[in-house]
Amino acid sequence: MNVRPEAEQPIWTAFVSWQMAILLVAVFAVWFTTAPGGFLGEKLAGLWTDKDQAMEASSERLLADVDKMTPPGSPQGPSIQDLLERGQTNDALQAARQRLRTNPYDLKTLMCAGNIFSQVPDSSNEGFELLRRSVQLAPQSRWVHLNYARKLAQAKRYEEAIPEYKKLAALNAVGAPMSDPISLVWKPAMPVAAENDTWTTPRYELAQLYIDLHQFGDAAQTLRDALQIDGKNGAKRKQLGLALAADNKVDEGFNEFKRAVSDLQGYPSEVEDVMQKNGDDPTKALADVRSMIAGSPQETDLKLDEARLLIANKKYDEAKAVLDAMLKEDKDDADAHLVLAEVYIDQKNPDLAKAELTEAARLVRETESAETSEGPSTETAETAKASESGKTPESAGPAKNAATVSPSPPSATASGAVPGGNDKLEGNNDKSANGAGSSDKSAGTANTKTGEAP
Repeated sequence: MNVRPEAEQPIWTAFVSWQMAILLVAVFAVWFTTAPGGFLGEKLAGLWTDKDQAMEASSERLLADVDKMTPPGSPQGPSIQDLLERGQTNDALQAARQRLRTNPYDLKTLMCAGNIFSQVPDSSNEGFELLRRSVQLAPQSRWVHLNYARKLAQAKRYEEAIPEYKKLAALNAVGAPMSDPISLVWKPAMPVAAENDTWTTPRYELAQLYIDLHQFGDAAQTLRDALQIDGKNGAKRKQLGLALAADNKVDEGFNEFKRAVSDLQGYPSEVEDVMQKNGDDPTKALADVRSMIAGSPQETDLKLDEARLLIANKKYDEAKAVLDAMLKEDKDDADAHLVLAEVYIDQKNPDLAKAELTEAARLVRETESAETSEGPSTETAETAKASESGKTPESAGPAKNAATVSPSPPSATASGAVPGGNDKLEGNNDKSANGAGSSDKSAGTANTKTGEAP
């Protein structure tokens, strides 16, 4: 009798068994918990971010919360960022590392440790690796991306910072994931506020970065794009005029600058904070600024605020006296020349106004480019504290003056911008005389005289 041989089984069937399945799961579990940063393990960790962490990542309060994080066991003590700013670098690094060991997949912890490490030369690379992980963990969060972009700019890693800012500028209103196929498929979009479709902070900070790098044409185009959304932002339109003039397009720049000054109704956004502080009473605001000047006579921003308040109240001779005194002390103060141009525009003297704008543009053009200045910027989003939003650091440091658009940033101080501070994030409308309107300060600013990056 012929016995029919059993059909040969394909070799792959030897690997299909429940024992093999268990083994594979075990191997994957071990790898998942030990895989180095940047691999699938951390990406998958982002898929299971809890709802509370997702909500935090979608709020501008995130940057301020990160800057306020304290060393483990010291909830009432100074923040880790404060320790760093006080020069207690080792204490700050140790505290950040302790937090990281406790919860290596917590978004705020990654950002806090990354921010601290990135500001210390010996640990800079580790810091940016942590910040990249934070982006992987919350790819839809504009605040996480903004924090990363600001720290890159602060460290003068411009080739990396500029693309990050460009990605941020392109982030749409519903918070679409940024080139992250895993998150795109599995992770639902984080909640994003309705006003995000008019979010101009990344563009304004990028424009300031271009100015610092003496790429004035790119700065002007970036500002134009932002002003398509935020057309009533007088301070940024003045900055556009400056960028065009610095790009040797003086007539076009002056037209933009003049338009910004002529269209202003009420008080400029640069003095919004002091006006709000004093109940929108110009007399009290002026007295307050002069009191602060008496205590800090070298603080030029306060003197510029005094001049702006005087201009808004049509006290042109007094404003001009303040600015002339500033220029007597420092004839190369580009901001003083710009505000003096505003005086002449209001006095219907376009020739003198144009001459002041031209001089300011020359000074900006002749300052040292941020790219050629030595060493990373020491200004942090936190130290740039511009009080943009008083709520968080979009916080990073908006620019108070036209020549030095100071985010945050974000933060802006890290918070500010630029960091740790209360900066206003988006640039909206100029403050009106009756208190309406919102601030147009943006985060992450730089000083055109020193070439510091945002």
